[in-house]
Amino acid sequence: KQWGIDPTGEFTRSGHQNWCSILRSSSNTESMIRRELDWVKTQSQLKIEKLKIATDEHLGLELLHLFILDLLGRQTPAAHIFATKSEEDFKHSQVMTYRSKLLCSLLVFALNLFFAYYSIVHGYRKGLNWQMSYLAGCVSQLVVEMLLFETME
Repeated sequence: KQWGIDPTGEFTRSGHQNWCSILRSSSNTESMIRRELDWVKTQSQLKIEKLKIATDEHLGLELLHLFILDLLGRQTPAAHIFATKSEEDFKHSQVMTYRSKLLCSLLVFALNLFFAYYSIVHGYRKGLNWQMSYLAGCVSQLVVEMLLFETME
């Protein structure tokens, strides 16, 4: 019967006067706690849905963030300052499912194949002289890239 709650989870209605019954009668503690529990239930369902596809790193960071907010008191000025500062310092990242990563990789691979095929067909149409000029341009670009730009970095 600690905190005015019996083992079944209901609020006690005992006849003796304790600090919980004094608070309940003066500020309707039961309704305040019920509202708070409803809010927590709603927020936890939203977080669970949001974090279903998150990585372990995202889960850990979110749990740590929520824990610190709970320690500070969710509606206190300190919690608002912490939330605002963490929003500024930590960028949100979009979590991608494995399936969407696979589809994007396949799309990039298919586009690379298409453009390689197009380059081969284009070179075939232009003739051997153009192909040799293109090869010389590619080799000179590679040499300049390796010798000039890579040594400057």
